[in-house]
Amino acid sequence: MNFRKLAYALIPLIVIFVVTEISLRALDWPKITAAFEHKEPFWAVDPNHKKESFPHKEEGRSFLVNTNEDGLRTAHSADLDSDWKIMTMGCSTTFGWGVGNAEAYPSRLEYYIKTQGY
Repeated sequence: MNFRKLAYALIPLIVIFVVTEISLRALDWPKITAAFEHKEPFWAVDPNHKKESFPHKEEGRSFLVNTNEDGLRTAHSADLDSDWKIMTMGCSTTFGWGVGNAEAYPSRLEYYIKTQGY
């Protein structure tokens, strides 16, 4: 395929993306209503939360969070004598945003592993 034909085919697509971006910025979309309140930059969990209530602004309710001294969401310190050590990493879904400690998927994974006899 000729490079000139490819360039002419991409120009309308680029123009559409640029116009859309400029329009959304002019409309101030998406509307950010509140800054993420956190003691540290980036997504990090503060250590030593003991059943601290976190607001879930989208659903208008709160949920309780425990973290250990490493900032890991757990009700207890890591079992250093255990043969198994699994750490889940990810975003708010891994953290379990909006659910209690026992309902977060890392806790459910721990429960499943323990009930299977590992």
